[in-house]
Amino acid sequence: MPLVRARLTHPGTELSHGTRALTVWSEPGLFHFACAEEGEQRYSFTVHKAERHRTGTLPAALRPDHLVPDPRGPAPAARTSAVPWTR
Repeated sequence: MPLVRARLTHPGTELSHGTRALTVWSEPGLFHFACAEEGEQRYSFTVHKAERHRTGTLPAALRPDHLVPDPRGPAPAARTSAVPWTR
C-alpha cells in the first residue's frame, strides 16, 4: 500500500508556539520524524519501506539514509539511534 503523506499529521506544529516540538513515530516498515518551532514545521522526514520523503533542511545527523541505511526501510522491530542534538 502506498504511503499517503497527507495523512501524516502530528501535534508538534500546534504545540511548538513559544518553543520547539519534536514528533517521532515508528511502526513496522514506517518511521517519521518532524521538528516544529514557533508554530511552524522546520523539517521532517518519513521512511516508508523503500520510500524516503523529506521537507525542509535536515541537520546532517538526521539524514534518513544515515538513520535508516537499509534501502528496504525500517526494520520490523523498533530501532534505537542516539543522535546528538545541537542547537
